[in-house]
Amino acid sequence: MLCGRWLHQMPTNNWMRDDRLGGLASSTDGMLTPVFVKLHAKGLLAVALEEKAAATERWVRMEAAAAELRRRTNGAAATSRTAALGSGPRPMPVAASAVLTSCTYGRTLSEIIEAGWAVLAQGFVKNAGGALNCSALRGSLQDYDSAWAAFHAMHNSFTWMPSAYHDYFWSNELDKKPAGMGASVDSFRPLCAPHATSESSHVEITDISGSVSAPSPDPFLFPSFTFVTTIANDTTGNIRDPSSVVQDPKTGKWHFYVDYMKGKLSKSGWHAYLHHYSAVDIEGPWINHGIAKGLNHSSTTATAWDNAGTFSSSLIYDADDASWYLFYSALPANHSLFGPSGGGYTCAQLVAVSSSPGGPWRKLGLVAEPVGSAEKDWSKAWNARRLDSGRALVVAGVKSYWTKGCMINGANHSVCTEGTYLPTQGHTFAPPYAESASNPLYKATATDSDPYGYENCEFFMGPAGEVGHATGLMHIMCLWHGSVGPPGLPQGSYAHFVADPARAHKWKYVGSINTTALDGALEPTPVYEPRVGGGAVGIPGDQATVRQFIARQNVDPFNPRGISIGLYNLTWLPAD
Repeated sequence: MLCGRWLHQMPTNNWMRDDRLGGLASSTDGMLTPVFVKLHAKGLLAVALEEKAAATERWVRMEAAAAELRRRTNGAAATSRTAALGSGPRPMPVAASAVLTSCTYGRTLSEIIEAGWAVLAQGFVKNAGGALNCSALRGSLQDYDSAWAAFHAMHNSFTWMPSAYHDYFWSNELDKKPAGMGASVDSFRPLCAPHATSESSHVEITDISGSVSAPSPDPFLFPSFTFVTTIANDTTGNIRDPSSVVQDPKTGKWHFYVDYMKGKLSKSGWHAYLHHYSAVDIEGPWINHGIAKGLNHSSTTATAWDNAGTFSSSLIYDADDASWYLFYSALPANHSLFGPSGGGYTCAQLVAVSSSPGGPWRKLGLVAEPVGSAEKDWSKAWNARRLDSGRALVVAGVKSYWTKGCMINGANHSVCTEGTYLPTQGHTFAPPYAESASNPLYKATATDSDPYGYENCEFFMGPAGEVGHATGLMHIMCLWHGSVGPPGLPQGSYAHFVADPARAHKWKYVGSINTTALDGALEPTPVYEPRVGGGAVGIPGDQATVRQFIARQNVDPFNPRGISIGLYNLTWLPAD
């Protein structure tokens, strides 16, 4: 909370008072005017905005931990405030619900403050004679309106709820509402485009992480791929769905893991083993080291999640503890009880650790598992049926795991979306993990982009300076389940989203990528290189450079009926 309200070495001027938020309306009522004057003069506005974003990320982590506490205590919100308060000591489930509500309140308020400050900073700089980035301002306005919409929706539905904040300022005369943050934000709306005004209309704005909006006027760039060479094949079987490619900072060698299915006709990855490949040069030759040491799933117990298959892995190096982590999807022995008809198998996400990218790997256990069951209902949540094909990332300094989750709809069809899980210890990728309250990140509906959702998302940074973002936008590319995207935006088999890394859980859909732009690459995954000044290794996330991808190819030149792995160069093109 303090990072959201205070700043290092600045006048605070009491701009947050009781349940009111001050703005830039005047030096007396606005309260933030002298703060922004000093920040601008000292060149600290960007630092202030970074601190607001950091405050939101801390609330996201606390909310996820509170949600995990509530899940473990099987807590449920009381039906009324009176019933919840009652008399005597509160049972643990009710207390857990109260903690979760408090953290959700803190997170939504922090998002309002973060977005509000971003709008005020851009407007202040413009009024001071600086340049205005309309794309950034429109995004900040949309974030601000979405945050208020979420805040009002939460306040109207939660039991354990403090009094609501307001976007006008405090007065000792109850009938007065001095101009505050809301009035200041509204004063900057006409600078680029018309938007809703006043607190009462915040609920009318659609969050960019929700349904598809009108075509974006911004010239976002689209990735395009060019085949370079085949880097991996196996004449004894098929290989598919590789992990990202990461470089060992100690040796300089490149590493990735890939699903291996024995037999030339076996192409399904459900019962795969993980094979390890390495090379000195990205174009090869690549060495196949065979099954990942320590992850031979046939040696596990019958009740283990990974008894019947390990697949769709994610490799990452953590410099904080000088360890390598290998995340993987896991298929249990009793998967046949749940599929393959009627939505497919059920599976979970696990992780192992090693001091070397080649292992041996020590299993750390569960990252995330489905929340549904045949008894509990496969349609109860976005992640009720299965969790697989995830990616470990570091975004805005936060360690996280991003994964596909699937549920079963009324027509007995699998519907998949993406969500995040956060390590509760924060400083390590080791379990336990807690689900983010922002899940799912982008909701697919029958009237939206694809009634069956999307899957297998990849994350990589775009060029610096794209639509005014100095360090670039994060691009997210996912496979549509059955459509090519809604009309009015570029069409294709792969959904294309962008996000500001500082608010990576807020996605903006900008169109789809067609297969001709992929040059035969199927579900490509990035090669992460170090960014200039970013350390000795390219950590998957927003601090890595991506210039190449690897992907499965349905045509293997060494096995006409097989699957191999190819290397592709990345180029950026304007939208069609």
